[in-house]
Amino acid sequence: MTVREQPIAGALVTLNPAALALAPRPGGYLAYLAGEGVYDVWAGRAGFDALPPMLDVTVAGDVSGIDLFLPPLDDTVANGGFEAGSLDAWQTGGTISPTLAAAAHTGAHSVKLGDVAGRSTISQVVTLPLAVSDPTVSFLVRLEQPGSPSGLQVVLSGASPVTHSLLVESDAWSHVWYDLTGLVGSPLTVTFVASGSPPVLIDEISLGSAVRGGYWVYLPLATRGW
Repeated sequence: MTVREQPIAGALVTLNPAALALAPRPGGYLAYLAGEGVYDVWAGRAGFDALPPMLDVTVAGDVSGIDLFLPPLDDTVANGGFEAGSLDAWQTGGTISPTLAAAAHTGAHSVKLGDVAGRSTISQVVTLPLAVSDPTVSFLVRLEQPGSPSGLQVVLSGASPVTHSLLVESDAWSHVWYDLTGLVGSPLTVTFVASGSPPVLIDEISLGSAVRGGYWVYLPLATRGW
């Protein structure tokens, strides 16, 4: 999927251990596996940035809904997947220090924000180029464990500050994106603020162009009467 949840045509999918066969499906794929087990799933396509594999997917029968969101090629966020093993690219704050978490949507890490004792923040300054197309901020989010909803704010501080607020209600990963039209061409600080318990996990933060994954093509159909 693209960062605006559009199906990507012609994505290359790889599994480890390897699938017996892969069959394309509209906006996805069907993998035939040798048996039950734990698999790593990777997807990519030219025109998009690289995405780490989804690790340790348990397969005990038919599995659906394994969505991978390919980041934009012009992604301006440094260490948005937290795969550097640190938070060095981010400014951190709040009453509870953000930490890396081993539970991740893809790759080996996500960031953990918030707790019963207070709130956590991470922020980074980026500049979206003038040539950006359909500017978008995208990320994956979930509760660390089942519990009552926790609050998350995404603050975009630029020439025209914008704040998006949402409740994180599930311990399953959910994709969220926001349009950044009007925030292009000047430095922009993106800040994530979480509070409450359970803590919130965030992964795959990106800001860049929302490239289309495919196009509907309509062909003329001619019929001939006899």
